[in-house]
Amino acid sequence: MTPPRLASALALLLAAAPAAAATHTVALLPTTGHNVPEPQLAAAGDVLRAHLEATGRFVVVRVGPAAAPSELRPVEVGAAARDAGAELGVTLDVSRLEATGVARVAAYAQDGTLVHADTLSVLGADDLDPALARLAEGLATGGPARDLATIETVTAHEERPLRKMEATTGFGLTFVALMPVNRADPQRRTGGLGGLGLTWHYDARDFLADVTLAGATANPDPYVRDEDSAITLGMGVYYPFSKKNVSPYLGAGAAWAWSHLGGEQRASGLQGRLLGGLLMGRLSTVAVKLEVGWFVDAFPERERATGRDVRVQGGLATLALLVAP
Repeated sequence: MTPPRLASALALLLAAAPAAAATHTVALLPTTGHNVPEPQLAAAGDVLRAHLEATGRFVVVRVGPAAAPSELRPVEVGAAARDAGAELGVTLDVSRLEATGVARVAAYAQDGTLVHADTLSVLGADDLDPALARLAEGLATGGPARDLATIETVTAHEERPLRKMEATTGFGLTFVALMPVNRADPQRRTGGLGGLGLTWHYDARDFLADVTLAGATANPDPYVRDEDSAITLGMGVYYPFSKKNVSPYLGAGAAWAWSHLGGEQRASGLQGRLLGGLLMGRLSTVAVKLEVGWFVDAFPERERATGRDVRVQGGLATLALLVAP
């Protein structure tokens, strides 16, 4: 029988209705393992037997093979099951590295074909009981043990807080240039303004992100009115094409902008951005980020003379000096 057909047959076998009281004989071999005391291995086998029987699907027969348990091959497991008159041979292996361990349950047909294998990580001997309960249920239902947790069978290994890779952060000064090409002034559609900003930069290895607060003006003289000006608070997310010290990237961003770019009065709203650039010094505590892009205002400015709504767009460029804390 081919492995796919055997697996299908096993699934049909184990799907028998409990009302029919269908049970199947399995041969449980001695527990194997590494860096685990023999008494704990023996106890783990007893615990697994109890959980297998508790599923109501199995009659468990303990067998002792002629060969040493650590030297068993699949065909020998199948032979042990056949000699015991069992449909499956079941093995349990528990291995430990310091406090963390892995429990693996496998089931073999009489010809040695693997029909089921599943593993769960554990923390210490006390964590084996809930893990073996789920591994036994997984063998009975054909589902993975990781998806069978209940309030009573969550392992201590799963209770541990998830570890996170720490992102590299940087903070620095940014020079900003805006070049609108669709100003809200029919007499002058293009323009230019520049300014300064502060940037918080994040490097999460597989992606980059930043938050920038910036202001720009066409004339810094406070007594000159109706000059182009803008204040933006924006965020960008980028994909880097290299993990080396010099990394090009592409991405997109959005900003909330308060701007006066040729219109009758200042307007505010959301601004979309397409961005690309070069991050130099990615592996250093000091980096330079050169970026160019295109912005489009999602909000209108009222055009001079005509009064119609104009959504300003244009190019932008930034140069940032970033220092890691």
